[in-house]
Formats: sequence, structure tokens, C-alpha cells
Amino acid sequence: MPKEMNFSLSGRIVVKKNHKRIVQTRGGRSFLISGKAYEAFREDCLWQLKVIPKVFFDKPVFVEYKFFLKGKLDADTDNLEASINDIMQEARILMDDRLIVEHHTIKIPGNKFFTTEIRIIELE
Repeated sequence: MPKEMNFSLSGRIVVKKNHKRIVQTRGGRSFLISGKAYEAFREDCLWQLKVIPKVFFDKPVFVEYKFFLKGKLDADTDNLEASINDIMQEARILMDDRLIVEHHTIKIPGNKFFTTEIRIIELE
């Protein structure tokens, strides 16, 4: 029987690649790190995931994403997916997001709240 996991995350997804900030070291070198908005979003999602039973996927998977967007706001689905994938990896749900070999994405605007529903199924 293949492993499966369903869960939802509340809150507006902050796209990681769009929220970066430059930090300088004492030696004068500069580098990019994630922005404060993304870090707050990431932290919130990790807390939400702590209270649900998790499954660890280390084999190829199918992922279904349902992005419920508030009002008339819109976003690129590939950016939304990337942020969620990074969080699933950090939360030890996915060993690596390279294991996602198939996916289906639905974007549903006009909702009262931001919600993301995710379904992961291990492929045989």
C-alpha cells in the first residue's frame, strides 16, 4: 500500500525567490538570505505542521496542490509550489523535492482566506 498524506496550511504564501535581503559580513562580503516576510511565513508553516501526524517520503511521489487565493490576488503557481516544497523538505515530509516526479496544481481565486491544501502520494 503506497504512503499518502493530506494536510492544509493557512496563510498567504510568501514566495521565497521574491523576498531576499543582502547581508554584509564584518569582512565586507555581501550575500543574499531569505527576507523577513518569507522567514515569518516559513516559521508559521513549520508550527502548523508540528501538530499533524507526518509521513516521511523518500521515494518518488505525486503531489496535488490546491491554492485558495484571497480576493482578486494572483500569483505564479511555480513560485507558490517552490515555497511549499522547500517547507515540506525542511519539515521532513519530503527527503528532497526532486522526488516530486508528477504533480497537479489548482489555483482558486476569490476566497475569504488564503489556504493551501496538499496531497502527497508515494508512487510505486
